[in-house]
Amino acid sequence: RRFKHGAVTNANAYVVSKAGLSHFTEGLRRDLLSSQIRVANIEPGLFRTEMSRNDLADSVGATGPEPLADAIVHILLSPPGVTFRSVVIAP
Repeated sequence: RRFKHGAVTNANAYVVSKAGLSHFTEGLRRDLLSSQIRVANIEPGLFRTEMSRNDLADSVGATGPEPLADAIVHILLSPPGVTFRSVVIAP
């Protein structure tokens, strides 16, 4: 069930784990700032894959995973000193 503000019931474990990963990623990114290792939190929305439900993907206008792959390549090829802390990719 979805509420007016977009929250989904019975999704507490998902929401908490997503927040935890976001904070972990930011801490790791800060720890590695002096190295050449880049850390970015990439939050993909629903994309059409073999694992996604087609009816749900259709309802949100989901595309294939290519835009997500393009975004990851863009992050990896960005010049030194450019940091992507968090990237939200939605269809």
